[in-house]
Amino acid sequence: MITVSFVGNFVCWNTTRGYADSAFDQNVLIVGNAYFVDVYQKMLNPITNVDQNKEVLSEVKFADSSYMISKEFIEQLNMVNGIVSIDKRFVVFTRVMEVRRMVVELDKFNEPHYVTYGEYRSTDCVVVGINPDQLINENILQKLGISTLGRLDNAVVGDSLAEAIFQNPYKQDIEVYSYDSAVSSNFNITNVVIDPLNHGYGAYVPVSELQKLFAVDGFNFILVKVDDHNSSTVLELTSLAAKYGLVVSSLDSLHNEYISSIDKLWLSILPFTVLTVITAMICLLNCMFVSISSRFHDFGIIRAIGAKSSYIPKIVFFECLILTLAAAPIGIILGTTFDLLFLLPVSTLSLPFLLYSLTAIIGILFGMCYLCTLIVIRLKKRNPHELLQ
Repeated sequence: MITVSFVGNFVCWNTTRGYADSAFDQNVLIVGNAYFVDVYQKMLNPITNVDQNKEVLSEVKFADSSYMISKEFIEQLNMVNGIVSIDKRFVVFTRVMEVRRMVVELDKFNEPHYVTYGEYRSTDCVVVGINPDQLINENILQKLGISTLGRLDNAVVGDSLAEAIFQNPYKQDIEVYSYDSAVSSNFNITNVVIDPLNHGYGAYVPVSELQKLFAVDGFNFILVKVDDHNSSTVLELTSLAAKYGLVVSSLDSLHNEYISSIDKLWLSILPFTVLTVITAMICLLNCMFVSISSRFHDFGIIRAIGAKSSYIPKIVFFECLILTLAAAPIGIILGTTFDLLFLLPVSTLSLPFLLYSLTAIIGILFGMCYLCTLIVIRLKKRNPHELLQ
């Protein structure tokens, strides 16, 4: 079954079971202040809504020293055996605003003209400072465009945030404010991604720039990926965190809950997909039946001049195959283009998903070609003079 894979709190449609995301991946633990870790888990919980999260988050001063993780702890963390990678982050809840921009575009006559995007809309959301070089799942970085955060003026925004306050996020900037709103920083939006964190009301920016904005030099949140064959690592990590007043938590329960919810979503959509395929097959078979029924006389002539009875099904099969090869590429290209432009953002699609989908479509088309030949199988038992009547 096709599921949704969460990647570093970003989501992409994939065909692999489970979550490759840095927060939902297997053997990944959250380390931080006990209250902060609890709040972060609530932001990832699909049961809570945005308003509930906002009520809780507005009371938390994430840049407060009580939430910052000791540098000494981070140094000792690097010496724990069995840790595969460490993803250090700085997370805040603050106000963001769309930046109004004037862009030069070409009209239908290829004449340049200015188009203004944005109305200075704003909202409160979660802003996560990350370092692309430290994200746990490095294979997904380029696919989602997160690697562009290597530039200090780039950002990635969640899908709900992009829809709420941006007219065209790909042609606008996002302005992130500090708590007192006296200081802010602008970031160029490079991608919009589906994000489970705070139901998509979030933004991801370079951690160094977010630290400068809030005048801190540390981190309040760490994701640690451990070796699944070394259970003693978790015990050692938990013991070390306790010495610094930190907790270590796993998101296995949320992981399973997301898998269940996504499976239910796909099961609800699947009947419509199956119905569409069945309808297309019935239409094709009906058209072929009408075409074949009107050509019984032609088939009789072919049989009368010496063609074998198995020759007619071959003719029908290759006729269907030629029509399929002529029409299928057009349908696939137009359908994929329509999906990318109007239904699905590019960032939600993965190359394996497209390849598997294309393979399935080709298999279905060949299956329909074969079904069309079944219509004329019964003609093999009829004499040529019967077909000529």
